[in-house]
Amino acid sequence: MGKLYLDTETLELRQRPKGWRKSYTLMAAGCVVLAIVFALAFDLLSISSQELAYESENQALRDMLAQSQQQIQEFGDELDKLIENDRELYRVILQAEDIPGDIRQVGTGGIDPYAEFDRFSLPAASALRHSASVLDELGLQISLQNASYRELNRLAHTREKAMAELPTIKPTFGRMISHFGMRIHPISGIRRPHLGLDITTPTGTPVFATGEGVVHKIDNAPAGYGRHVVVEHREAGYRTLYAHLSDFSPDLHLGKRVRRGEQIALSGNTGYSVGPHLHYEVRDLEDRPFNPINFIINMPPKEFRQLVADANADSLLASMD
Repeated sequence: MGKLYLDTETLELRQRPKGWRKSYTLMAAGCVVLAIVFALAFDLLSISSQELAYESENQALRDMLAQSQQQIQEFGDELDKLIENDRELYRVILQAEDIPGDIRQVGTGGIDPYAEFDRFSLPAASALRHSASVLDELGLQISLQNASYRELNRLAHTREKAMAELPTIKPTFGRMISHFGMRIHPISGIRRPHLGLDITTPTGTPVFATGEGVVHKIDNAPAGYGRHVVVEHREAGYRTLYAHLSDFSPDLHLGKRVRRGEQIALSGNTGYSVGPHLHYEVRDLEDRPFNPINFIINMPPKEFRQLVADANADSLLASMD
């Protein structure tokens, strides 16, 4: 006989049907099972959503890495062009030695700097290693190229100053009559080296600095060169001498920097000279003389060839000083 229970609506005692406990137990068990199923389904859906998000992020990262590798390759190509111009253009023009190949082939060396990438999958680790190594190499190449450009800039500045200082113009107006080489001295009558160029010109004719430089010497000797000036062209590696002058320019002084074509004196006939003229010399910083004709570039080739022929022809003639 089933157990009695109070019916709360009629307030009567009623008998429970057989199997009621089992039914309730089954219902409770079913609810529990449904709850577990719903929980598992929610977890599965949640995990699937996270995986999709992670996969989307990974794909975005892979795309960015591929794009970065392409940009790195483009940067490397541009750097190669700069290195080629450095080697085959700028260093040739500036007469600079090339950077040795073993220095250009820079490398990181030492322990493996990319071991941290090994914790990723093999494809990801390989891609990251490649990108990192290329970036490191580009960084070193850029640093080397910056150093090279600093050197080239210094050389260009020095070269520019040297070109400005080269003695490349005639120092005065007049005819070049006594050239560089063996000549008979007009006073002693002895045949000896004539280390400069004589230009016949009236006393008081302007004398110009033939290249940019600094006034190295001002002298008023009673013999020899007479009144004369020496200009030093240090960057070019030469000194020029202007002798037998009648006077110096009023603002001329030791250490003054003069420009090419700037008047520094007036021609004359002082010292050991047999007539009004300018004696002009070009020497290096070790006092070795050079033929001034070889420096003068503002004359037609025909006139230059004639001067060389005259110089060879008058070796037995007397100079003017």
